[in-house]
Amino acid sequence: MLTPGDSIPDTFGKILSETDSSNSFTNVKRGYIIKNNLHKYESPITNDYIKTNELIGMNNLLSFSDEKTNIESFNEINYRGMIEFLEVMAPYDPNIDLSNPENDANGNFKASSVYNGATSINDMNTKLNFQINRLNNNKMLNKQDRNKINRGVEKLADNTAEASFKLAKSLGKESPETMKEAITNHNANIKNTRNLIMVLQNLIII
Repeated sequence: MLTPGDSIPDTFGKILSETDSSNSFTNVKRGYIIKNNLHKYESPITNDYIKTNELIGMNNLLSFSDEKTNIESFNEINYRGMIEFLEVMAPYDPNIDLSNPENDANGNFKASSVYNGATSINDMNTKLNFQINRLNNNKMLNKQDRNKINRGVEKLADNTAEASFKLAKSLGKESPETMKEAITNHNANIKNTRNLIMVLQNLIII
């Protein structure tokens, strides 16, 4: 008997580890293909994150979808893009701490939980831009540093493009208020990415 995992993918992963081949679970894979196809018709803005995480976890085990981003929700793509960029910036900014990301009482992400002193995501992005400029002005970024940060920004831009696709898929599936809020947040992300690109273009390589 197996000890139940914390999630369906955890438990199923244990089952897979005790079998000779994943081919034994063809019917399970077919079931998740159907479940994923139904998931695609739901709004990416208000997808149930528990179901989404289950699909992503099971896809890692059964490979029923070519791209994880086809499964991720609008918010998950934005969150992943932000965290991945903060991971790139962490060696250059002591205010970044990714050990305990949190949401507030309303379920909104707390920027202060990953960036010391940030009052909002926009404030955090402003501080990141300032830090990059400060390091550059003090000649503390070499070519390797610049390339590393530049790749991080390029990946952030890719995530923003993926989020645009998710936003488009939500049209007609959400209330005007929900769409307005999502579009406002998305436009802020686009502006932040553009600002980062402009900052990088002005960097002095030493």
